[in-house]
Amino acid sequence: MALIGQIRNNLWLVVVLVGLAMAGFLLMEATSSSNLTGGGVNTVGKVAGKSIDVRTFDRKMTYRYGNSGADVNAVRTQMWDDMVNEALIDKQAAALGLSVSDEEMNTLLYGPNFSQIIRRDFGNPQTGIIDTNQLKQIRDLENTNQLETNPEYKEFGYRWKEQRERVKYDYLQTKINNLIGGSVYAPTWMVNMQHNDKSALAKFRYVRVPFDKINNSEVDGLSDEDYQTYLDNNKMKYYQNKPTSTISYVTFEVQASAKDSANIKQRIVDDIETMKKTEDDRIQMFVDSKQGAFDEKYFLEDELLNDEVKENIFNAEIGSVYGPYTDNGEYKAVKLLGKKTVPDSVQARHILLRIDPNIPNSYQQVKDTINKIKDMIENQGFTFDSLALRYGTDGTRTEGGDLGVFPQNRMVKPFNDAVFFQLEKNELGIVESQFGLHLVEVTKSYSSGKKGVKLAYIGYPIIPSKETQQARYREALDFAKTHRTLDELKKAVSDSDEDLTIETTIPMDENAFFIEGLGAGDSRSIVQFANEAEEGEVSVKVYRYTDNIRYYDNKYVVAAVAAKNDVGVPSLNSMKKTLEPLVLNEKKGAMLVNKIGDVANLDAVLELYEDLKLDSLNASIGGASVLNEPKVIASGFKLAAGQASKPIVGNNGVYVLQMVEKTEPSSTPDVGSLRSQYTSNTKSTMRFSLLQALKKTAK
Repeated sequence: MALIGQIRNNLWLVVVLVGLAMAGFLLMEATSSSNLTGGGVNTVGKVAGKSIDVRTFDRKMTYRYGNSGADVNAVRTQMWDDMVNEALIDKQAAALGLSVSDEEMNTLLYGPNFSQIIRRDFGNPQTGIIDTNQLKQIRDLENTNQLETNPEYKEFGYRWKEQRERVKYDYLQTKINNLIGGSVYAPTWMVNMQHNDKSALAKFRYVRVPFDKINNSEVDGLSDEDYQTYLDNNKMKYYQNKPTSTISYVTFEVQASAKDSANIKQRIVDDIETMKKTEDDRIQMFVDSKQGAFDEKYFLEDELLNDEVKENIFNAEIGSVYGPYTDNGEYKAVKLLGKKTVPDSVQARHILLRIDPNIPNSYQQVKDTINKIKDMIENQGFTFDSLALRYGTDGTRTEGGDLGVFPQNRMVKPFNDAVFFQLEKNELGIVESQFGLHLVEVTKSYSSGKKGVKLAYIGYPIIPSKETQQARYREALDFAKTHRTLDELKKAVSDSDEDLTIETTIPMDENAFFIEGLGAGDSRSIVQFANEAEEGEVSVKVYRYTDNIRYYDNKYVVAAVAAKNDVGVPSLNSMKKTLEPLVLNEKKGAMLVNKIGDVANLDAVLELYEDLKLDSLNASIGGASVLNEPKVIASGFKLAAGQASKPIVGNNGVYVLQMVEKTEPSSTPDVGSLRSQYTSNTKSTMRFSLLQALKKTAK
């Protein structure tokens, strides 16, 4: 009682404390909410000061690209690019006072001024005709608020909301482009220059001496100075708009041990005894249970790729099994199911009935009809020709269903197998293909007497066991734990008795997910490690890569950060892998120029390199040519008729050219027409280039 009295006397304090607790709770909620939109842990990123919430990002990605089937990292990258573009367009449109009205949205979504996005998603790919009936149904659902309130349409409602967003931003971008496009103008001097560059034509004869005329071993070792000089001369080519990391990695390949191989071989030896006893009518079920292969086709000897099978199966008795043998990384066994003379070509006819997936029970109705037609021919005296005309649905119906004479593999596989391997002459058969159900008859058969064999295969890939994979993983893990810097990693690889190598990537930005030489796999995780780690640091985590066909760990990777680069020209250390072939070619080019000398004579070059040939080329300064060699073409235009050039180092070798003839440009260009063409070409590239410009000015 005393305690209750004390509480009553201090009630004001209780109220204050409860109030403070509530305020603290609300403040926590507000802080948490701000984290979602203000750069906290739930923020994917910021674009021009606008935060992107991870939940919004994931939802949009699901509804835009959920059914794409593409790599999830590629989809994330695409979604990020979409949201960056939309944020930039939104900001720019607001600054310009541009918007999309309700009336404009209606015409873009429902016509008549359809958005290009609606045309793509609701248009027939062949005809381009838009499904206006479907759009009308969507509009009715939207007008009656069912896309938001009716559970049946709610999922589609989310997708349609995303569709509206995309249409809106696409049209805003068009408005911005049109606004800026109105200011595009080509002055007369520019039109004349473009005209002169494209109209001045020249015909050359030339010899190209490829860089590989000098072996890599003939080039003195490339120094850091060589690399730095090349990088300094090509700074803008390699300028990076984003921070990048260069990664070095050691790969531990995982291969089956001798014990693994012996165990797999024993499995197939055990299965061979069962395979021998399996009857033909159950062989497909047996093969399927072993992930093997069974085909109705009779293979000719020259169609079998494995020489061991060729030598042993054609002379074997039907029902015998050959194996185990190795083929393409598997232990295999093959059973001979049959032998027969295989036609080279046949003449056949058919009656095709199509199945409409939009009609309920269409398949069963078509099947009943085709069985009825078969019975009419076999038991009721009707002719194939008359029923083909009456029931057929393709162009052969007026020809009695005749398909003419055709060789093997001309028709789709189910049809091909039926007429070449299953049906006897004048026998009726029913075949299902992608086109529908066919009633088929072989009317003539032509054969050179070659024998074919019908086969069933079983096989087990020779892959490492779980124990072998785990042992190899522990080796990689110990390697990573023992060598904690890149220098230690390099020394360990150099000292290793095992055939280990260390590879280095090109500079990769923070959103990269694919490493050349490794593929996708765990590459995104490696990039994430590099984003956060220091230069020279080795990851304590070992990264896994899986065989895409057989689904086992086929390699483990130990990764380290070789270099970190801010925005700008990357460091020399991070660029060496990229620059090495280019610097090497530059050195080779100088050596070739020195070897060719100042001959200025095509015949002399051909005498020096007897396996080269003389080529000719028509080119203009401002136009494209079969040679991707702008420097070479520009140098060639300085020559007089009949004059040969000194050796010119290009992108793909060293060239010596001779001017054959030159046509000077017309002196009276149609300035108005050319100006219009130039302006139109500039506007056509604006949609992409404008976004790139906006990205450069935004964080």
